[in-house]
Amino acid sequence: MDGVLRAQNIPVQWTVSEVGDSLEVVVTLTFGGGESPTTTTRFIVKQEPTGQITDIRTTSIASVKASAADRSVSGSTGDSVTRVADFFGAYVDAKDAPVGPDTALVKALRTHYLTPAFAKKLQAWEKKNKVDGVLRAQNAPVDWTVSEGANSGEIAVTHSFGGGESPTVRTDLVVKLEPVFGDVTDIRTTSAR
Repeated sequence: MDGVLRAQNIPVQWTVSEVGDSLEVVVTLTFGGGESPTTTTRFIVKQEPTGQITDIRTTSIASVKASAADRSVSGSTGDSVTRVADFFGAYVDAKDAPVGPDTALVKALRTHYLTPAFAKKLQAWEKKNKVDGVLRAQNAPVDWTVSEGANSGEIAVTHSFGGGESPTVRTDLVVKLEPVFGDVTDIRTTSAR
């Protein structure tokens, strides 16, 4: 079985939540559905301060309680919101790696998630505007959310930059997806404040 998922198949739904210890995260995976019985598995994932995973252990569902104030993200397999959240989450992590931006991973993520036509258009936009075209900024956001967009085939992404001693700046984006394969065909800014 797969050591990360602790299963032989892929979950149909998942949730990731912070708990009290900032170096531990609770991951809940739901398998089955339809004609198969539904089962739920819960893990505690331990991390180093640099974000690398040091341990994954199964825990009972009742033993860990995340408060309503903790951050969490959830989704289901094949879901457009999940796909865009996966892309932006991995992209932000690659741009904000502890030892500096991981340019090889950034390139691989763009190749995997963007249509070739949009990737070419994005490079031209970046050359003209001198900022990262995916993030629409020169730096990585400190927080971000992904949700259903107002129109079919569009996903809303909100990035928050700054915080601490600098003022918080918020940028709202719309990500358009190719309807069959779900590849990104456009990213546009709708507002910045």
